[in-house]
Amino acid sequence: MWHHGIASRMTEERALDLCHPTEDEIQSHRTQGLQWSDEDTNHSARELRRSVRYIADAAELMSRDHLLLNLDALPRLAKVGGAPKMEKLLSALVEAGYAAARYPDLEPMLVTDAPFESVIEVVRMCHASTD
Repeated sequence: MWHHGIASRMTEERALDLCHPTEDEIQSHRTQGLQWSDEDTNHSARELRRSVRYIADAAELMSRDHLLLNLDALPRLAKVGGAPKMEKLLSALVEAGYAAARYPDLEPMLVTDAPFESVIEVVRMCHASTD
C-alpha cells in the first residue's frame, strides 16, 4: 500500500503548492461567506507541513513489515497507568535498535519494526522512568 519511493518524494513545498489555497482563492471564498483568518491560513500550512514530515518519516517503515499501534491503547496493553509521550517512546524504540516513526493520522499512532512484546517492554520502561 505504501511505496517508499513515491511517498518519500513528497516535499512540504510541493504539498503546499498542491493542497494549500492561494490568497486569491481565499479572498474569492471570503466573498462567498468563508470566515478564514490569517491565523487559519498559518495553522493550515503548519498542519500540512507536519503531515508531510510524518509521511516522509514513516514511508520506509510502512513499505515493509511493521506494526501500526495506537498510542492510547498501549497503557492498557502494557498494564501501566498512562501512555508515554510519543517522542519519548519513539526515541526509546530507536535506542533499543528498532526503527520507529509517528504515523500520519489524526489519532496518535506509531509505526515500528519492533516485535509487539518489545514495544510493550519499552512502554513499561518509559512508564517506570516517569514514576
